[in-house]
Amino acid sequence: MATYRPGKDRAHSGLRLAPEAAGLIAKEKSRARELLEVPAVVRALGVERTDVDRALRSEEALSRFTGRPGFVQELMRLNLVDVVAGDPGLLKRAGIDPALVDALLNLRPPELSDRLSLSFKLPKTPGDLRLQHITVEPEGIRARLVGSAVRLGGAT
Repeated sequence: MATYRPGKDRAHSGLRLAPEAAGLIAKEKSRARELLEVPAVVRALGVERTDVDRALRSEEALSRFTGRPGFVQELMRLNLVDVVAGDPGLLKRAGIDPALVDALLNLRPPELSDRLSLSFKLPKTPGDLRLQHITVEPEGIRARLVGSAVRLGGAT
């Protein structure tokens, strides 16, 4: 649903929609309409109010607005913590527990980093496959993938 990146640089840190969630909002007109009715979202997107009003009045205009190139990327750039601070009921309407945002707003990045954990499973593969040197960087989480007896393309 969303990704959180701790840090002081507000342009790259914060709670951001995952590509799948942003794409779902762009496709589901009722969710897109609800999002565009929130002034904090419209301000954060930096779109003209007249374009938003047109999209809210007409299904065809809404489809053009949400289907335009770059709309999903614009949604993914929204810092949801900032948006929710402008309209606390937004996440509840989207089906997300508002207590999550309250907790995020009340934690400082070092505290938050200490409380977050990463958990995942690698897919089953023949051979020995491992992750090493896992680091968190501004672009995201990086890891070195190491293995033996694992088929890559047509070779092992």
